[in-house]
Amino acid sequence: MPETPKPSESNHLRPVFRAFLVLVVVSAIETLSCASLHLMEWRAPGSVVEIFLANHFANRVTTAKKEKILRKTFDRDLGWVVPPNYEKTSKASNGREWTYSTNKSGARSGPGNEGTLLVATYGDSFTAGVEAQNDETWQTCLAAELGGAVVNFGIAAYGTLQAVMRMECQLADGYVAPMTILGIYESNLERVVNSFRPLLLPESAAVLGFKPSQRYRNGSIEFFPSFWTDPDLSLRELEQLAAEAAQKDFFAEQMGNSAFPFSYQVARMVKMCLIESPDTKKQQLWDSVEGRAIMNDLVDRFVAQVRTNGSEPVLLFIPSAATLFREIAPGYAGFAAEIRQRHPKMTVVDVAEQEFSRPEFNVGPFRGHPSPYNNRVIASALAHDLRAFFADR
Repeated sequence: MPETPKPSESNHLRPVFRAFLVLVVVSAIETLSCASLHLMEWRAPGSVVEIFLANHFANRVTTAKKEKILRKTFDRDLGWVVPPNYEKTSKASNGREWTYSTNKSGARSGPGNEGTLLVATYGDSFTAGVEAQNDETWQTCLAAELGGAVVNFGIAAYGTLQAVMRMECQLADGYVAPMTILGIYESNLERVVNSFRPLLLPESAAVLGFKPSQRYRNGSIEFFPSFWTDPDLSLRELEQLAAEAAQKDFFAEQMGNSAFPFSYQVARMVKMCLIESPDTKKQQLWDSVEGRAIMNDLVDRFVAQVRTNGSEPVLLFIPSAATLFREIAPGYAGFAAEIRQRHPKMTVVDVAEQEFSRPEFNVGPFRGHPSPYNNRVIASALAHDLRAFFADR
């Protein structure tokens, strides 16, 4: 019987060598992918959640900034507020100086507060009148048209959720006007689904911009309070809170993660850049199931609270400069039409439907906040629809 040949030592080692080679190749791919994630974040801050937050807190957040925020604007519930009796002079994007000040109630100062209280207004910077003088806001112009006080409780960078929550605080304190206007700027929905402002705008001056948010998940709306409620937290603890906030944040979901396998994260980011970029997601948000559910909930909440307190609700939609420049329908157009059907007795004013000079709408041609001209356009559009209400009183 012939002798069976014995396997050579090289045959025994071949599978081990193959496994080692695969391990080396995988390690090289993952190392290169990890480096790619860092490069992506370096080229475009706000691309990779964990790396972005680490860099953000290392380079932009200081104890001095934290203490300044706590002294001036920190609010456990709303994220931030402008305090009463505040005044600041800044340069507008067109180079002109403008002054923002508040009265003892925390409302914007100016002649619009004079006379019998007619209207209280809530919203973001396009309601607050950022880059306009106290006597140039659309509330001041509307007050002159209506012959009474139109009070401005707008706060820069607010989303619709924060604006409604601030209104609820004022109503609870007994500050009720015959009419209440909620300003909805085209970018407001983005802010509602955002829990930490730098995740939405990496260059934001609100370096500790924790805020309340809402998401629509598994068929229901979830509310997330602002993550920063304890003023005594250290910067390290605040960084950990930002990571927790990112778990609930719409825009963090559009970013990559510094997590194994890194190659999967790189592939995912490439796909997002080519097919479903964050900008595309923003444009689609108003018509998404999540966007519609959240905004319908907020508008219903606004209407219910206002009418329960004996006031008349009004919605004011304001388009972005980018929409005006591109001469397209605002992202909120479909939602505004839906609201008019769902609330047929409520006044809904869409500034985009008015006749005006598009390049003059903002302080610079298609950039910045409302110009004095724009504020007059807004006031005129509102006055046209509101005069009848006050004439009947």
